[in-house]
Amino acid sequence: MILISQKLKYDIHTRFFPYNWLENCIFQNMPLIEDIQRKVDLTISIKGSFNPTIFQPYWFEKMGLLEAHEIESMPDEAEVMVHKEVTILKSTFFNLRCTKEKFTIWSRPYQFSNLLIDIVTGIFTILNQTPVSEVQLMADVHHTLQSDDGFGKVVNYTINGFDSCQFANPKLKSLSLVDDVEKSENPQFIRIDDCANNKRHIQLYIGRDFHLKHLYSSVNFGEVIPEFLSSYATDTFEALISRIKDILDYGD
Repeated sequence: MILISQKLKYDIHTRFFPYNWLENCIFQNMPLIEDIQRKVDLTISIKGSFNPTIFQPYWFEKMGLLEAHEIESMPDEAEVMVHKEVTILKSTFFNLRCTKEKFTIWSRPYQFSNLLIDIVTGIFTILNQTPVSEVQLMADVHHTLQSDDGFGKVVNYTINGFDSCQFANPKLKSLSLVDDVEKSENPQFIRIDDCANNKRHIQLYIGRDFHLKHLYSSVNFGEVIPEFLSSYATDTFEALISRIKDILDYGD
């Protein structure tokens, strides 16, 4: 195996081969599932009642959730915002956005999924009295299809998984599908967007909503999040990635 430094790759890209030529050579023969795992964003989003100002970089260090060197490697303060209405920060391993109503954290690639689960488990082990009501687990990925009609194939295949409809509008640029909430306690949702500049390029979002009142009690607090993640997160992420692969396989 040939290991190529980031600097060398940059030099080769900028001096000789534009448009990420080298990366295309490296990844074009990669199995689809590995390609998805390499570039997928995994997200854990929790609805509840939060205090965004808690999530300052050094709070993570003080609580033992991040090491000092991980804090120091965070972006400049201009890229980290802490406010009573919203906090946004980025670490080496995850991105976080918290408002008063929603806590969202995501990471890439798939190999960081266990770390993502561990950090959220740690946060809500500490914030165990924070009111929470719903958890959303999501995977999204950008992908370039092999044919110009791949978007229509993907949409047709996906729609058939929900209903017997057929895709017939060539001007359709985005599609969102959601399970009937009344028929499913943990509804699945799928969104497919195309790219205006490249009709082979799509972004695919797939997720599942978990209403905690169906799993635990009518009123829940952060103390249930570690148990929830232990029971559902890994299997759900694997299922979402498998579903992405099935859809993209059909489009290619």
